[in-house]
Amino acid sequence: VEPLRPLRNVWPTFRHVWKAQYVEDFWVKSSFFTRPLREAAPLGLASDLFWLVATFAGLIGLLHPATDRAFKVLIGLWLVYSFATVLVFHVEPRYLLPIWLLLALYGSWTLSRSLGWIAGLRRQPWRAALVYGSVLAIAVLFITYRDYPTIIARGVQRDWHMRSADQAFARADYVTAEQEYRAALKADPQFVDSEIPLALTLNAQGRTEEARSVLKPEDSRRSGIVAGLLSRDAGDETTARTLLSTVEQRSGEDAQRWTLDHVPVQPRQALVLGQDALDLGYIVGFAGSELAADLSYRWLLGEGEIVLPLDAPLAAGDSIGLTLAAPLPMKGPLQVRINGGPIQLLRPDPQWREYRLAIPSALAGQTKLRLSLSAPTYLPMREEAESDDPRSLSVMVHRVVVY
Repeated sequence: VEPLRPLRNVWPTFRHVWKAQYVEDFWVKSSFFTRPLREAAPLGLASDLFWLVATFAGLIGLLHPATDRAFKVLIGLWLVYSFATVLVFHVEPRYLLPIWLLLALYGSWTLSRSLGWIAGLRRQPWRAALVYGSVLAIAVLFITYRDYPTIIARGVQRDWHMRSADQAFARADYVTAEQEYRAALKADPQFVDSEIPLALTLNAQGRTEEARSVLKPEDSRRSGIVAGLLSRDAGDETTARTLLSTVEQRSGEDAQRWTLDHVPVQPRQALVLGQDALDLGYIVGFAGSELAADLSYRWLLGEGEIVLPLDAPLAAGDSIGLTLAAPLPMKGPLQVRINGGPIQLLRPDPQWREYRLAIPSALAGQTKLRLSLSAPTYLPMREEAESDDPRSLSVMVHRVVVY
């Protein structure tokens, strides 16, 4: 029995409160976890600087004898409650917001006085000692918690190499990209978001097994997605199914959109949708993988796309086969566009059936097929009293093939 166990981590947690949050997220954590931290850098770094100034200025204002005593009692009790909640449970930015808001109120008073607040302390040496001592104590906590100069210097070096690597990858200079991604990893070995593009760079050079060895699927959801896609390319469908289906179900971001936009995939003339997410990288706008009588499919969620880099260019006279079913009531037809061309209308039957669509002759020679689908949706939970399905469904798609 440990009655004081809830208090075991109070001191480490208290130290963790006094941190530069954006610097922590950007340069300390092992991944961005899908957040656009690099794009937000100007605001993020400015916010940390503002937080630092407001925190120290707020502490001065809170303890200064010139500020209202009665209101300080109320604020002080609220701060004690907020700190106690954080220390007993755990630190999250949302839990700290009341603390920074209240300190910022007093910080605005201190900053509005310029250096005038110092004169008010000269007549009360004991209060001055309390103010200066508290500020010094928090400063020591902040300085000793992290070696921020080293962290920032290392992080800037990492991001410099990452930027150079991304530019090299975009122009298909994979040798330079590999060198720069490895340099980024050397600068910050724990940053798993460097491993993902490095693996893609190695795969682009035909070094798939080496690319797979770079990734640890458990490190992040994107690591799991790319590891699954590389396993699929290597012919290891068992591993690919396990990784991809798990990540797609649990991912907090649109895994279909991210893979389609960021992960190059192998060319093909046909695609079966679903199959435990083996179709990731080719689709967007579909529900999860399902089975009906051993037939793999996905529901179209109103609007979606199937994008196939082709083994062979489109030729005059080619057609597309779409295997569809529409068992739910539809208020209009399915609209299909091939590579941005004219809309073709389909009214799928409730049972599975393959529909043939002629490819416009103007598309002959193109090496990518982009099939845009759009159909009215049906919300089972709203339309059927016994249903708890909240998805906006339209048609079931099993396969697309170029003939």
